[in-house]
Amino acid sequence: MRVLSWDVFTGSRPLKDSKISMSIGVFDGVHIGHKSLINRLVDRQQTEPVILTFRYNPRRFLKPHLFPGDITTQHQKLKILSRLGIATVILIDFSNDFSKLSGNDFLMQIRQNCNLDYIVLGDNFRCGYQGRTSAYDARKMLNNSSVDVHIAQPVSLNGAAISSTRIRASIREGKVDEAVMMMDRSFVLDLADIPQDIEVDYRSIEKMGLNQVLPPPGSYPVHIHTPAHTFPATLMIDDECLRWNHRSGEDAVCIEFEDTLTSKGEKNHAC
Repeated sequence: MRVLSWDVFTGSRPLKDSKISMSIGVFDGVHIGHKSLINRLVDRQQTEPVILTFRYNPRRFLKPHLFPGDITTQHQKLKILSRLGIATVILIDFSNDFSKLSGNDFLMQIRQNCNLDYIVLGDNFRCGYQGRTSAYDARKMLNNSSVDVHIAQPVSLNGAAISSTRIRASIREGKVDEAVMMMDRSFVLDLADIPQDIEVDYRSIEKMGLNQVLPPPGSYPVHIHTPAHTFPATLMIDDECLRWNHRSGEDAVCIEFEDTLTSKGEKNHAC
C-alpha cells in the first residue's frame, strides 16, 4: 500500500491516470461501518481503491479541549486499511487554511487530480468550511462530473448506529467489549516511541504520553506484545499512569485488551 500526502496528490498528481474508487473520512477505529464502505471500494472492478483521510483527527485542531483521544494511531489505521485491501491512502494535514476550503473546492480538487470513477460516502459525511457540504450535496456536485456516488446508510448495533464517537464513549466508560464488537477487532494501545519506566517485574508509562482514548481507572486483563513475545498481564490505570506486570526484558510494542465475549484469536489486533 502506498501513502501519499495531500500536497503530493495535488502537486505531482500520481493518480491522474488511474481509474479510482474512493472513500473520504477520518476512519478512526476503522469500525464495521467503515468496513462496509471499504468493501465497496475493494469489490469495484478495474479501479484502484483509495482512502482519503487525515494524518491527525481534525477534532484535535478544532476542539482540542473536548477531544478525549484517538481510537487508533496513524500506524494502526494504515496497517488495518492495508489488510482490508486498500491500495493507496492520501493523508491530509488539517490546518487553518485547509479548514477554510469550501466543500465544492475540496471535491473539485479531488476530481481534477485523479480519474475518479466511483466514490462512497457515509450518510453523515460532511466536508468543507464548517462542514457545510453534506454527502447529498457532494453527490449533486460530483454527479455533474460523471462520478458515480453512493451514500451508505449507517450500520447499527443494538439499535444504534455504529460510529467512532460511540466507540470512543464505550471505551471511556470501560465497556471495551462493546467497542470490540463495533470494530470487530481488539482494542490495542500503540506504545511505539513512548518511553517505558522499568520497575521490578513491572513497566509503566505516563498517561500524558498517549494520544489514544483510555478506559477509566481500574484493572484490566490484557495481552502484552513485545517484538518476540506475547503474554497475559493485568493493566492498572490510575489518574497519572498505566502500569503492568512484565515478563520480558524487551519493551512492549502494544497492549491488547482482552475480549471476554469471543474466543482468543478470533479478533485481529493492530500492533
